[in-house]
Amino acid sequence: MTTRRTDMGLELEAALGEVLAHVQGKTTLPQRIVDDPAAQHILALRKRMKLSRQRFADRFGLDVRAVQDWEQGRRVPNRAARVLLTVIERNPEAVAGALEERVPDATRADVVREVMKAYQVPVMNNTHRSEYVEAMVAVALAESGWSRTKPWDSWDFEHKSSGLRMEVKQSAAAQAWGEGRTSGPPRFDIRARSGYWDQSAKWRSSPGRHADVYVFAWHAGAGDSVDQREPANWQFYVVPECRLPDQKTVGLSTIRHLAEPCGADGLPGGLAAAMPER
Repeated sequence: MTTRRTDMGLELEAALGEVLAHVQGKTTLPQRIVDDPAAQHILALRKRMKLSRQRFADRFGLDVRAVQDWEQGRRVPNRAARVLLTVIERNPEAVAGALEERVPDATRADVVREVMKAYQVPVMNNTHRSEYVEAMVAVALAESGWSRTKPWDSWDFEHKSSGLRMEVKQSAAAQAWGEGRTSGPPRFDIRARSGYWDQSAKWRSSPGRHADVYVFAWHAGAGDSVDQREPANWQFYVVPECRLPDQKTVGLSTIRHLAEPCGADGLPGGLAAAMPER
């Protein structure tokens, strides 16, 4: 039987022969010397950067005890640590930048989600509840010719064809600051103003109330099951301005004598019936 010797086998035999000759001291194999930073070298590197041992370790992802042992000669950096120290010496900012934990830039969707958290609690504070109720009214009146005005306008809605103006006032029994307790009898602000800012941002001196009709929203829910986010839990009262008393505030009991309550779906009909002629 004949045994065939391959090229790979011949190369292996030659390599093993070189290793054996090196071990026997008959020949010298080529060697590559990798720099092994001495203790003073590592210490000088840190001092040159003007960093404490802890800050040096934190900045470059090293163990502070290992750095201490290297500098005091108790341990020698392993191969990976030697490579890292070499790169640190040549380009420390690149290493620090690569190791830095980067927080991704916020997107518009991230900001919207954060804003919406204020409207996703069952009991909202007065500012957010006011915005929420106006949004409910806007949805209910989407097909009725009413549109929301800008935040700085002196009334909340305006009727496109007639130009009539509407104010929305809201209150709720459960308050965010009340920790589950209910507030006292609600009162709504209906005070007269000395004037208003028109659409061109010009002040118009015009004493009185500047809305033609008022929508009063009331949420009576209290206790653990209260949820001010649900439109079906709100009552709405539509009152023409001319029927409101000449005073700064009005109570819910007075409003109930002036109008019948309706749900959000009843607002279009209620407003149509209450709108004064122009």
